[in-house]
Amino acid sequence: MSITTDYKKNKEHILGTRYAEAYKQYVFQTWYNNGKPSIPKLRDMIEPDVTINQKASVRILQDWLIDFRTQALQWDQEFSNRLMADSLGTKHEMFDRLADAGKVLVDAGLTFLENHTIQDEASAIRAIAVGAKIERENRGLGITMKKLSEMDDEKLTSELKLLLESTKSEVQDIIDASEITDE
Repeated sequence: MSITTDYKKNKEHILGTRYAEAYKQYVFQTWYNNGKPSIPKLRDMIEPDVTINQKASVRILQDWLIDFRTQALQWDQEFSNRLMADSLGTKHEMFDRLADAGKVLVDAGLTFLENHTIQDEASAIRAIAVGAKIERENRGLGITMKKLSEMDDEKLTSELKLLLESTKSEVQDIIDASEITDE
């Protein structure tokens, strides 16, 4: 082991104080939960380590801050992932409810039409059309969003290329068809 490695491993001991890991975590949580303040402000916020009855020095806090930033990035990413998952779950439920509501409208319109003549109620036909549109627009959309959110960048790029290629071919078919009708 080199002198540098020994120093990094034992820098707290070399600086004269060895703090408990629980104290370091307490300092991290204080720093993180208070918006990641500057070291002087953090030092004012923290209590002394109960095992040695001493606050971490500014120099120790500067060293710890390197680790704190890494841990904070991990916590931020975990929070973001949980927030995204919750949001997708909520949207999935909303799309399913809308699709179910659309189906109810379609069923109600069809039931009405079975029992009455079409000329009597245009609202039944409107209910069927609106319900079918709502159901079509929302059925499976939540599942699709969830699947997309779980794909890595490579898979998303691949799916996007497939979609663009199919759209390009459909557009070309429309252009080709319009040229035939123009002649």
